[in-house]
Amino acid sequence: MTSMANGEHILMVEDDRTIRILMDFGLRRAGYEVKTAKDGSEGMLHLETHQPGLILLDIYMPNMDGIRLLRWIREQERFAHTPIIIISAAEDEEEAVRGIGATEFLAKPVDMVTLLAKVQSLFRKT
Repeated sequence: MTSMANGEHILMVEDDRTIRILMDFGLRRAGYEVKTAKDGSEGMLHLETHQPGLILLDIYMPNMDGIRLLRWIREQERFAHTPIIIISAAEDEEEAVRGIGATEFLAKPVDMVTLLAKVQSLFRKT
């Protein structure tokens, strides 16, 4: 399979191990380089030393939730234009998370075809 992604880097912050594994597999299979974090605190640690081209972020996680991490990310000048896709089971929060800086919103369960289309589209825009 040829890479559609040209080595773009994605940080996925998701506490559900099964979802993390499935999305990681699908994204890697499409040619993306993926780093994973199991909660917001781990995601923040990764972001202190890395600059992903796109962030996939769950909302409800232990230690630091996705809303706190999203706010922190948007306070960092170097992430001002980094696309962030919020992935959550709470569809009614789409407007709220877009208001604090999310680029896109996907409801769980995530359809991989839709996720890959959004990821590819966002990388083309950057």
